[in-house]
Amino acid sequence: MSDLNEERELALLLGDLAPTDEARLALLEEHRQLEKDLFRLGDPLPPPNFVHQVLARVEARPVAVRVEVVSAAAILAAALAVAATGIAWTGVGASAGVELAQFAVAARELAVGLGSGLGALWRTAAGPMVAVLSMMLVAMLATLRRLAVLPARTR
Repeated sequence: MSDLNEERELALLLGDLAPTDEARLALLEEHRQLEKDLFRLGDPLPPPNFVHQVLARVEARPVAVRVEVVSAAAILAAALAVAATGIAWTGVGASAGVELAQFAVAARELAVGLGSGLGALWRTAAGPMVAVLSMMLVAMLATLRRLAVLPARTR
């Protein structure tokens, strides 16, 4: 109903401002162009050489690949040293297989224990468990969002 009233008011206003159909169409077109210009003022276009300026700055910026390569090599060396120490600690040959089997058995026992513990917790306190897990999820997502907003450090 209000749309019909607005259309009537617009028709009356246009009838007062422009007596002919051609004048009304010209007035509506002028109004449309003014709205378009006002919209551009709210969100101005970038300067014409903006892309070229950005690309020039990107090309002029020094590349920090050496630091990344050195840190990756250090991480790889540390991981290999830990692996070599683990193999040397457990011995070479068959004892490494025995250690691996013992680890698999311990991991299975841990998984079964956690599963039965979570099952008992679900049966006795499902509501509080869902509430706590939901709060943890919200906290993690808020932290992730905050970290995603922070600018990346260059060094």
